[in-house]
Amino acid sequence: MRSGQSGGGFAPAPPAGATRPCTPRKPRCARLAAAYSRKRDTRRWRGRRCAPPAGLAKPGLEATKSLRCAFQRTRAAHRSAPRPHALMLLAWVAALVLGVASAHAQSATQRIEVYLEQPPNSPTARLYFMDAFSGLSTVASVESGHNFTLLGDYVLYQKGQSGAVMRVRADGTLEPHPFIQRTADTVALYWVTTPDRAAVAWVRVNAMGQSEAYVAWADGSDLRQLPLSPEDTRALYPLALSEGRRLFFYDSAYPIVPPQHMPFPLLAHVAEYDIEGEMLFPLPAEPNCACPAAVTADGRIFARLEAPQGQGPFAFHVWDLLTNADIQVPPPSLPQRQAGDLLLNATGTLAVYNAASGLGVETGLIPEQYALVLVDAAAGEQRVLLPAGPDRYIPQAFIDEDAALLLTGSTRGGTYKLDLESGALQQVSERIFLGVIVR
Repeated sequence: MRSGQSGGGFAPAPPAGATRPCTPRKPRCARLAAAYSRKRDTRRWRGRRCAPPAGLAKPGLEATKSLRCAFQRTRAAHRSAPRPHALMLLAWVAALVLGVASAHAQSATQRIEVYLEQPPNSPTARLYFMDAFSGLSTVASVESGHNFTLLGDYVLYQKGQSGAVMRVRADGTLEPHPFIQRTADTVALYWVTTPDRAAVAWVRVNAMGQSEAYVAWADGSDLRQLPLSPEDTRALYPLALSEGRRLFFYDSAYPIVPPQHMPFPLLAHVAEYDIEGEMLFPLPAEPNCACPAAVTADGRIFARLEAPQGQGPFAFHVWDLLTNADIQVPPPSLPQRQAGDLLLNATGTLAVYNAASGLGVETGLIPEQYALVLVDAAAGEQRVLLPAGPDRYIPQAFIDEDAALLLTGSTRGGTYKLDLESGALQQVSERIFLGVIVR
């Protein structure tokens, strides 16, 4: 397993009161040093602490006095400077999560950020397609929709009553989806997309308990049915579709009719299918408990939460599928019995998941309580990031070089950034961020 951590570390902090010279390599310091030597510039020094360059120190200047390497702005200019808006922060997070290349961004004619507003007690949801350059938005209202997913240049969703599969384009057009369709005998329909939203895999389960799995690009090209079958009296369930639509991970023992009060999909027998090579690969320690599973974007790292009879607290087990190396992390001391929303960082050294109480929820006696848990595989420990409460924050991505998490609110909506070191939770948008369309 790769540790995912670079060598070295942070440089030691300088002693208190110490100064560091302005080097000629920094143009601003050089210009300021020249201006200081000419004694014609009356502006004050401002910026980071640094000592004046050798030979340019003003006579009588104390050695401990620090100079600053940028001109001080006036108080009025400082007050009039625009403050960063939460949407600007979210746009930066979106670019980091999606990994949009700079060359691609420069050649793109349009960049559209997509948000979802879905009040808990309202049947109407609103999709916002906001042009990141002009700030203009197109708003589409959707009645009784759920499972909103950005796919290609549109949003895929399902109607609540009929179960019909629909899509919303960036211009606000609502229409039936052209190739993901629900038949008259369909009882369940599930889908997953590639990390870049370029392709989709979906499973359709009919009333006879038969499952069909399909894969296609977002525009419907290269649509094919996958030769996969579930175990007896069970259904297929999609777990992940890797980058480039190469590998499809799925559960072959999912309940045909999941329990009504089950907050998370629980997977009992996960397998891997190579789409281009048309080969099926078993995964280590499968079948396993009916517990959560996750895969990295490239399909190399596979992870499981494990517990006897699927009742937590949960141990964490992660495998590198290329080298067969694995790491196990013991369970934390938590009272929660259920878990889900498992997410890995790129190297599998960090993971995060939601733990749910599951006590009394089946009978509706109490509302569900969710705790967000971080797993550090390198350190071999688990710790609580957010204590148990009624709000469910779904992890979307590790950001800031794995120093923070991007979360969306399932209970109250909104998009959030969680600092892993301080535990500070910052709301960056009142709406749920679905992703970015780049044209």
